Amino acid sequence: MKTPLLPNEHLIKDGAANLQRGVTVVDLAQVQSTRACWTKFLGLIPLFPNSLAVYTKEGTEFRFVLFGRHAWNAAIQARLQAR
Repeated sequence: MKTPLLPNEHLIKDGAANLQRGVTVVDLAQVQSTRACWTKFLGLIPLFPNSLAVYTKEGTEFRFVLFGRHAWNAAIQARLQAR
């Protein structure tokens, strides 16, 4: 599924990703931090080190399953530091 960019939005990285629970758009302005994490079976048992956790300023955690999580993390961190 392609999410259309809003006016004044810029693509920082393109690739397939899957949000582990739910469907949403996370506004970069609301991102507090990110970290590499594991995909977990039933939310408990670590399966694969292929996820990225994104934390918002409100304290919400979103876990994305994706390939190249360190590249995604670096792209997001670079954009956060540039603001």
